[in-house]
Amino acid sequence: MKHMMTLLGIPVLAAIFFCGGCTKSEHVITADDFPKLVTSEVTGIMRNSASCGGRISHQGISLVRARGLCYDTVQNPSLTGKHVVAGDGGGQFYVHLSDLPQNTTYYVRAFATNDAGTSYGDEKSFRTLWDSGYATVSTNLSTYSFSWMEIGGNVSDDGGSPVTEYGICWGTSPLPATGGIKVICGSGTGQFSTVIHGLMMNIPYYARAYAINARGTSCGQQKLIRTINYPFLNVPGSFQGWDPADSSTIIAAVKLDGLYEGYFWFPANTEFKYAAGSGTTTWGDNNHDGTLEPGGANIIAAAEGYYKLNVDYQGLTHSFLKTEWGVTGTATVNGTGSDTDLSYDFSARNWSVATNLLAGELKFRANHSWDLYYGDDDADGFLEAGGSSIRVKEPGLYTITLDFNKPVYRYFLVRN
Repeated sequence: MKHMMTLLGIPVLAAIFFCGGCTKSEHVITADDFPKLVTSEVTGIMRNSASCGGRISHQGISLVRARGLCYDTVQNPSLTGKHVVAGDGGGQFYVHLSDLPQNTTYYVRAFATNDAGTSYGDEKSFRTLWDSGYATVSTNLSTYSFSWMEIGGNVSDDGGSPVTEYGICWGTSPLPATGGIKVICGSGTGQFSTVIHGLMMNIPYYARAYAINARGTSCGQQKLIRTINYPFLNVPGSFQGWDPADSSTIIAAVKLDGLYEGYFWFPANTEFKYAAGSGTTTWGDNNHDGTLEPGGANIIAAAEGYYKLNVDYQGLTHSFLKTEWGVTGTATVNGTGSDTDLSYDFSARNWSVATNLLAGELKFRANHSWDLYYGDDDADGFLEAGGSSIRVKEPGLYTITLDFNKPVYRYFLVRN
């Protein structure tokens, strides 16, 4: 760790030099105030990618607010150059480096930053492969919740021989491999995804895509998923057999604020209630006035359609709204003057349309009105009520899908 002490020497000396006027209550920065860490061995070296990370054994004077990996083609890479942030806090962390040129030597160092400054781990080096013959595969995490995750990948290059199997390997330990738990999703090249059910709540899981060809197995970048324990209410009713334990018919409080919501298709004259846990506690609406009473009368949705359900658990009030969905904006052929309507798919339980789009922007809205609409604030494929416009960069024929099946709503724009 000599290089770290050299790096730390400048701020330590500066602190001592300027301490002539210090009072007894002031703290003099020392080497122990900085994080202490080591750089992990480089693994998964491919033509254009590799994995590495670090382990923080001591966070120092304050919690580590940023950690990650610095990398470059010259020695002693630092935060002034190429780097990837991998969260905060102590312990072990991993980073997947991609889009690297073939047959190139790289130097890597883990870093950690706290209130005292930045420390670096020991330096490692590796050389990307040249015409390895391995398939190129990346990992794509769609979404996850309290008991499942949807995850997939993309086999963009077969490496010169047919990909006989691709899928997802996952588990509770870092860098899962095909020798452990895996889900086979198919063969060949292209994008794929799967939903993994039965996960424990609030547990960290690791997953990555893999592809197998004649040369061997290659893996995409690792994704860390900590399942979420969203508060939820069951919605037993005539539309689902009055089953209070059906996890597919729940509404959730994603913001943990006691406000629950969700979407369902109801046949005409559907009756339902809200239930907690096993269903021993239920709420209905005796007077059909939007007030919930324990053990109250069934709530009735008279017209067939797709409903948005809302419950204020603190105030014991509820509402439900029949909706139809469309897209509008400068990216649609109708412009901002009217909607391009989506159609409901009963088997997939989502809304979709195949339509031409222009370069521009769009949003999803209900009932041809701005009373209820969604956008995407972070351009990450997840929807926010009242969110920002969704950018369409390339014109063409697209399949647009709107999915309210999970607590975190999402959409897909796939260019055909």
